[in-house]
Order: sequence, then C-alpha cells, then structure tokens
Amino acid sequence: MSESVETHAIDCDEETFWRIYLSHEYGHGLFVDCLGFISATIDTIGGDITSRFERSVRTVCILDVPGPLKPLLGAKITAVEHGIYDAASRTYSYEIEDQRLKDKFEIAGWISTTPRAGGGISQNTRTVVKAKVPFVGGALERYFMRENARFWRESTEFTVIV
Repeated sequence: MSESVETHAIDCDEETFWRIYLSHEYGHGLFVDCLGFISATIDTIGGDITSRFERSVRTVCILDVPGPLKPLLGAKITAVEHGIYDAASRTYSYEIEDQRLKDKFEIAGWISTTPRAGGGISQNTRTVVKAKVPFVGGALERYFMRENARFWRESTEFTVIV
C-alpha cells in the first residue's frame, strides 16, 4: 500500500471552489484539456452541492508505463471515479475503479478544503493505492503515485487559472 497526503493553496473561497470543482465543465477541462485524457464523461450525477452530491466520472487515458507494467495495464486505461461530496465536512471522497484490474488494484482518497488565514483555501488531499499483483505490485503502486503527484500539481495550476 502507498499513501500520499498533500496540501495546495488555492486563491478562492470554499463555496466557489466546490461549485467549480464539481461542475461538469471543470471536470472535462481538467481531465481532457489539462491532463491530456482522451475523454471524461459523467455517467451518473445526483444530489446537491449544498448538502450531499454524488457522481461517477468515466475517463479514458493513454498510459506511458514502464516495460514490466505494459502487459498488465496495456496502452490505455478506462477508469470510473465514484465520488461523494459532503457539504457539512467540505470533503469529497472517491474510489477509482478499472474493470480489468478490479480485484488487483484499488485507488481511493479524499479532498477537503479549509480556509487559509489571509484569504484563499487549502486543498487537502489523501490518496491510497493498493496493488495485489505478485512481483509487480510495488512497481504498479509507485507508477500510480508518480502519476498522482503529477495530477495534483497540474490540477492545482489549472484550478488557479480557472
């Protein structure tokens, strides 16, 4: 199991952040325009961001994986992010699932926000990656943790300019 905890400063208030972050337009722009995914579509959506909001986002992306992982992952991956936002705690919890690796690989985490002294917010993230693949599980976790770090760095830069 690998875990990452990060905090990023974003210059907006919490309400604005969540309204933008949970919007279809932002999600599509983040995944496709910023991160270079092939596609990002919302499969299901429900609730209200003022209380409890749920969504499933299906993404397809090209992978640039190290040699030993290519037979396992292939050239691209189709993943579904199942997420729930709780307005009271200002936390979005998620699980990411790929049908091909469902029993061998798990990604889960949360995103929360807190006000910063002097203005803006802190975006706090936690990501946990668990691989249950003999011989290459550690390499699989390290690959996805590197991608996770890139994702948060690039998404924070993208969010600042929105």
